[in-house]
Amino acid sequence: MQTNNYVTDTHSLVWYFTENQRLSKKALKVFEKTLEEGSIIIPILVLAEIMYISRKGRIKLSFAETVKKIEESA
Repeated sequence: MQTNNYVTDTHSLVWYFTENQRLSKKALKVFEKTLEEGSIIIPILVLAEIMYISRKGRIKLSFAETVKKIEESA
C-alpha cells in the first residue's frame, strides 16, 4: 500500500489547526486523508514562522498550542 505524505505551508497548517474557513475543502480533505494514511511534513521554517507571527499577535494560535496539536496528530 502506498502512503501519501504531504508538505504543508504556514497558512494551511494554521488554518487547519484553527478550523479557519479560508482553508479550502479540498485542502481539508488532503489533511484528513493524509493523517489517516500518511504523514504531514512540517518544515522547521513553518514552525519558526508560526512562532514569529504568534508573538506578533497576528494569529490567535500560540506556538505551544501548535506543538500540542502536532503531538496529538502524531
